[in-house]
Amino acid sequence: LRGLRYAPLLPFASIDGLLTIDEAITLFELSRALPHEAPVAVEVGGWQGKGSVCLASGLQGKRQPRLWCIHPVDASGAGDRAQPAFGHLEQTFEQNLRDVGLRELIEVRQGCSHRQAQQWQSPIDLLFLNGDHGYPAARQDFEDWAPKVRPGGYLVMHDVVHPQHVG
Repeated sequence: LRGLRYAPLLPFASIDGLLTIDEAITLFELSRALPHEAPVAVEVGGWQGKGSVCLASGLQGKRQPRLWCIHPVDASGAGDRAQPAFGHLEQTFEQNLRDVGLRELIEVRQGCSHRQAQQWQSPIDLLFLNGDHGYPAARQDFEDWAPKVRPGGYLVMHDVVHPQHVG
């Protein structure tokens, strides 16, 4: 993992998901770069917590950090990857976060990202869109959530250039 600087990311390797090590490091570094006082990060699409671990690891040591995971526990939008985990996704997500000692930094909002976005009021410092990978849903996530990122904040999207996810 490129040295001791990234040792907090080691648990990422044992969690199922499609983040590469470069993507994990990027999420970690972006969350480390957020303000020290009460940073707000939002992840749309938690799967089993791989991205959550990277983001929350970077938030550690900050004052009152919060990572909000918009997490459809039915694995909607995950396609074929949902089949083995369906029914156990919520438990696996929660256990992975507890195992690495990051659960206390994370607030989970279960349900569809579109409905959650309608209720969201706080400015976001870092937004990671990694939910439903179909074009209409990904576009909807962008349209719903991007305006909530504060000026100077970060908007990160996963799988925007990917042969499996056309569009």
